[in-house]
Amino acid sequence: MSDDPAYEIIDYAKSNIDRFIRAIEKLSDKNQFVFTIASKSFFRNIAKHILFFKQIDLIMPCYFYKVIISDLYNLIVNLVEGQVRYAYLDERSIIENYTRAIINDQVHDGHITSQSFEALQGKKYSFDFLETDFSFIKSEYRTSCAYIHGSTFLNPELSTVLCECVGGKHIRNINKYFNRIMKLLKIYDQLLISSNGESINGSFHREKVFFEYLLGKEMLELLFKTCQ
Repeated sequence: MSDDPAYEIIDYAKSNIDRFIRAIEKLSDKNQFVFTIASKSFFRNIAKHILFFKQIDLIMPCYFYKVIISDLYNLIVNLVEGQVRYAYLDERSIIENYTRAIINDQVHDGHITSQSFEALQGKKYSFDFLETDFSFIKSEYRTSCAYIHGSTFLNPELSTVLCECVGGKHIRNINKYFNRIMKLLKIYDQLLISSNGESINGSFHREKVFFEYLLGKEMLELLFKTCQ
């Protein structure tokens, strides 16, 4: 087992992620961000998603994957630095570019439309894409848009708005936010694997244990089901 190159890749990925987590912890100390077991688990999961998208973009380059990678990095930084508005901006972009990759949208900029969500819902997948999950995606998109263009900017007190733009205020009940993002990523991972399974399968040729390390056994089983 130890001679399998895929396990060497996993060992390197583990140490790579450990270094990444230590760097985030240092950034947290500088920004008075409380680095908890929950936040460590969340950032580790985000790191695995970054490695996943780097792997598939290496074999099958895609503009949308590159944007998602950038968004995931920025999401971490903005959460730690208390740049809440920009964290929601990252979340919105993640939703938009996952969606574009899944429906094979040729538009690379601008916001997605209601037609984009209809196309997302209308595709056939190799798993049960529940109405509740679709509603959750749309709810997160509305929430992120509302925060980005929210009522704070309409506040007549200029200094209040300025302080909000500067940041430094961390998300309240951040563990709930972590859970929402992880649920969002899980749904989108299923959609992406189900729609782009062949290219993802090819990106992890003879490295399925590495895929499982990054996204888990459930996603690996979905990949096998999609490509059978």
